[in-house]
Amino acid sequence: MKSDGHRWIFLLPIALALTLLGGILYLSHESSARLEAAAERVRIAEERQTQLTDFLLLVTEAETAQRSYLLTREREYLEPYKKAAAELPSRIEWLLDDYDRHGPRSNVTRIEWLDGLTAGKLREIDDSEFVELP
Repeated sequence: MKSDGHRWIFLLPIALALTLLGGILYLSHESSARLEAAAERVRIAEERQTQLTDFLLLVTEAETAQRSYLLTREREYLEPYKKAAAELPSRIEWLLDDYDRHGPRSNVTRIEWLDGLTAGKLREIDDSEFVELP
């Protein structure tokens, strides 16, 4: 009987070491999963930043084209406007879809508001094409 008790004493450190190793592996896996999730959030944020920057550049190009056309009445200045006007809806759609899928959903309303402002600005630019210079 005594030898059985001694055998357990020798197995106890091994069992504790295995339990500790299992705990370390579990925590390592959880940390890795959190790190992957954080990396995905960063990737999404970077892509959104790129899309928003491109959106702003397109609006700026459209406004610049409007001013150039109004000053010169040379129709080639309208080409950047036409390009921007054609691309802006797809940028808005991408942003709406992205915020709808990845959140926060509250930003969908902001993007819709931005879409309304942009549409108004494009209408203003379209209307100014027909304004005669003094």
